[in-house]
Amino acid sequence: MIKKIKGNIFNTSCQTLVNTVNCVGVMGKGIAFECKHRFPDMFEKYKKFCEKKLIKPGSLQLWNISKPWVLNFPTKIHWKDPSKIEYLEKGLDKFKNEYSKKGITSIAFPLLGASLGGLSEELVYKTMIKYLEPLKNIDIEIYEYDANAGDDLFDLFHQKVWRFSVDDYKKNLKINKIAAENLKRAIDEKNVKSMLGIQDLSQVGLKAIESIHNFTRDKKDILIQSELDLF
Repeated sequence: MIKKIKGNIFNTSCQTLVNTVNCVGVMGKGIAFECKHRFPDMFEKYKKFCEKKLIKPGSLQLWNISKPWVLNFPTKIHWKDPSKIEYLEKGLDKFKNEYSKKGITSIAFPLLGASLGGLSEELVYKTMIKYLEPLKNIDIEIYEYDANAGDDLFDLFHQKVWRFSVDDYKKNLKINKIAAENLKRAIDEKNVKSMLGIQDLSQVGLKAIESIHNFTRDKKDILIQSELDLF
């Protein structure tokens, strides 16, 4: 059975999550960047596979020691390249022939190559349905990204920062003033709802987002300036 869902793929309860990747070992934006930080051991393995030229269109890499499992699905060669529909077809054909052997019983796909890859959402969806609809004994979700859909990691981040001043953001996240101001404004005005959404904020660069991920997972005590004032 196939469900098309407008939402955030990281909210899936499926056994396996599909991560769209290039073949040069970079997960620099979008779902891939998020997966890099959610599943760092998976990223290191993927990078080594790329160094050995083992990742290419039509080859799929399954990481099955996390929850959910992650299926790396190449949609382009270099991260600078556009995605190609023939790469999708090669990967979907491989998935069709191998999913049962690999023990995949439910899976969540994004619209492959339709965002950063530049492919038409309509064409991508039709292509995916062509290959996925005949499959048996597997539940399939296809996600159309919704910027208003939250996720578990963002909820944890929000719990930590909702009282923060600009200086608190700078000190705890180790980011510059402009990034701190823009992040605080977006959080306070509820203009961002997910970790994916943070990637779209103005002048909050990838290094700042890496700091946000590290901070979210860090169990150290948080310093809030307003709570340190003595009277």
